[in-house]
Amino acid sequence: MGPAVTIPALLLSRAGRVLLPVPNVVGMSDAQAREALTAAGFTNVVLGPSTGSIAGVAAGTVTPQLPGAAAQASAGDPITLGEADTAPAPQPPRPSCRSAWSRLRTSSAAHVIRLAAGAVVADGGGCGSGRSRRAG
Repeated sequence: MGPAVTIPALLLSRAGRVLLPVPNVVGMSDAQAREALTAAGFTNVVLGPSTGSIAGVAAGTVTPQLPGAAAQASAGDPITLGEADTAPAPQPPRPSCRSAWSRLRTSSAAHVIRLAAGAVVADGGGCGSGRSRRAG
């Protein structure tokens, strides 16, 4: 007798299609996930909507999959992968009211601001820390 051969258990659906267990590909790169799904016998791997940027997760990493791991699907059923996007570019820090006021006061450009009668104008540092005057 020859060597023993292990054959994975296959399930049949009510329609008589062979169902395969879906491997867990969450956390893999797109290429790794597609390779694992192809090796498991799936032929219809599709990219679903992006899951946006996720802190600590590299762009292109599979975050959800449908159907989920350990589900049963036939070889031609769509296996949908969602992937993380690139992280958004960091925003520059906003200047404090005081530094913005200081730059405005030392600017060489002439600034003209028309105010309605009764409007309150802060003077001396902005952010409500200075004196206030009413426009008249």
